[in-house]
Amino acid sequence: MARPYLRPRPKHSKALFPFLALPTELRLQIHNYLLLSVPASYGYTPTDLSRPRLRGRRHRYPLRQHGMLLVNRQLHAEYAQAFYERTSFFFYVSANNGRRSATTPFWTLPPALLPNLRQCKLYVELGVLALMPGLSIEALAVRIEALLGLMERVRWVHLVWDLRGTGQPMGEWGWEELWEEQWWRRVGERSVRCLKGGAGMRGMIVTVGSRILRLERKGVEWVEREVVPY
Repeated sequence: MARPYLRPRPKHSKALFPFLALPTELRLQIHNYLLLSVPASYGYTPTDLSRPRLRGRRHRYPLRQHGMLLVNRQLHAEYAQAFYERTSFFFYVSANNGRRSATTPFWTLPPALLPNLRQCKLYVELGVLALMPGLSIEALAVRIEALLGLMERVRWVHLVWDLRGTGQPMGEWGWEELWEEQWWRRVGERSVRCLKGGAGMRGMIVTVGSRILRLERKGVEWVEREVVPY
């Protein structure tokens, strides 16, 4: 009886897969696949000044335990790039952290976060802070500008100056618009100028009270866009 022909098993090579030989675009896609299990947004609020707040998950710092960062410098840079490209950050300034001294940061952040983030929303409870005795709105605006200046690679920013609590006049027609116009000139216009100075900025939304301005960069020009209610 003839014995059945058995195909010999292929020998497994012990050579490492040449991952770095892949095109950069393909490696970035692989990084994005690895990041699917990582939250796509992080929020830093006054109620938890030391760590970001995540819905339904334990608190953790971005990129705290990611093995790809430990392979080599090139993959570290690529993986971090993929992470910041797809992650948004929310920062909240209220009476709890807005009244701190100029030498004390609003939050305790990882050193690499601000210089590398690409998109964020910054929410400032201006109305509450404006009523606090001894707090200078000018000094607060300067601190916010300094914070934005640390975002070296930022592309999109939504900056909200919440006026609720400022004691704005109500009832008589026209007074509310005039009140918001005054605050717009005081903090809104300077915020727009500051954000326009960012080399990588592509767009912004600046909100003061109910007034909303959306700008997008087209070449060297900034074009105002219609704001979609959200």
